[in-house]
Amino acid sequence: MDEVGSWFDAYERVCAGRSISTVPCPTCGARTLRLVFLVDGEASSRATFVFWCDSCLTGLLPAPAAIPTGFAPTLRGTEEIPDFRVLAERPS
Repeated sequence: MDEVGSWFDAYERVCAGRSISTVPCPTCGARTLRLVFLVDGEASSRATFVFWCDSCLTGLLPAPAAIPTGFAPTLRGTEEIPDFRVLAERPS
């Protein structure tokens, strides 16, 4: 599996309910992944996910997503997200 595919696999495991602290970063192996769902308003059911590693500052390109059960949305503009290296998109 390529690096981007490994990142999507990690994202899916976290969204499926696996504790984020137990999922290693696909790039560096640290257990410091972060996942934020940004919304424009409190009643929003759609969000933009932002998924990165605090150790190596690598992550996926933010994209629209439904908010999985168990995740609290973050109001856009109140988030603290570092400037991280976005992995290239998987070729079509």
